[in-house]
Amino acid sequence: MADQEMLKKSPSKEKYGRVQSAIKILFLVVFMGWVLIWIILPTNVDKEKWLPELRTKTNSTYYGIEAKKSNDSNKASFPKLDVGILKRPVLIKGPLGIVSGTELAFLLMFIALLIWSFASFLHYGFATFTPQLAAKDGQTM
Repeated sequence: MADQEMLKKSPSKEKYGRVQSAIKILFLVVFMGWVLIWIILPTNVDKEKWLPELRTKTNSTYYGIEAKKSNDSNKASFPKLDVGILKRPVLIKGPLGIVSGTELAFLLMFIALLIWSFASFLHYGFATFTPQLAAKDGQTM
């Protein structure tokens, strides 16, 4: 009786289930590899074995000598910008407490994002109003 009550899956659903399981296993393997790299990264295995091996395999003139030359020439032509001014406190007393310039800039950008989101919501929401839609509700435009 119990065997008759069980519903059989179609072949396409079985195939979909296998593909879904394979994808889950693949993601699990990739995630475990990522965790393993973060565990091994601060050890001597990384510094003494992997890093020198990677440097010898990836040392090419395209990324090596030529990139260093171009970086040196770029440093000479462009002055270094002082970003320390953004780390200094801008507001000390007030409702927010001690706030740096970077935090204040991100607050202003967040407020601008909220305003833009609300304005686009209203714009696209009112664009769907038509005289026919208003007539259905007994209103006139």
